[in-house]
Amino acid sequence: MTTTEIKYPSNGDKKRQGNLNESEMSTPQELSVREEVDTELIIIENLPMSSTRGSVLSGGGKRALQAARMFKPKNPSFIRVIPAYSLKRNVMYVCPEFAKKYARGKKNVKLQASSGKWWPCQFCFKNGTTSPKTIGKGWKPFARDDGIKEGDVCVFELINRMEVVLKVSIFRVTEFA
Repeated sequence: MTTTEIKYPSNGDKKRQGNLNESEMSTPQELSVREEVDTELIIIENLPMSSTRGSVLSGGGKRALQAARMFKPKNPSFIRVIPAYSLKRNVMYVCPEFAKKYARGKKNVKLQASSGKWWPCQFCFKNGTTSPKTIGKGWKPFARDDGIKEGDVCVFELINRMEVVLKVSIFRVTEFA
């Protein structure tokens, strides 16, 4: 396991509801440890940088990430802070550990919005591997149609293992500013 991937145990709690206040916010050091998790959750710790704004986790981005971490999906999932390059190109990196465990050898993936609408996408593989590295074809239309912006935090939850359907919960940086 690398420093960018953490595997957390399950404890069976229900989703936490409500708004965040400053006293509930974690420090950056505390963010790397999570004690309350419903299912396996893989968190990407190497946060992207923006050439124009510095860390994409300034202000509302930190609160959006905290809210995403408090979200408790019922199925295996991973979190991504969306960098600018994912929106400009047709690519979104998949957590390697998640890909090896749940998407090995799969070519197609469906991304499902909270509305229930889904977009067909394709995994892209690095030469000679059976685990996908990115979601390519289909990512850009999904991100555009769902209004995903730089710094938004997405939780990708595996809701169908056979067809590889990922439900995407979006924590918008503008809603936490």
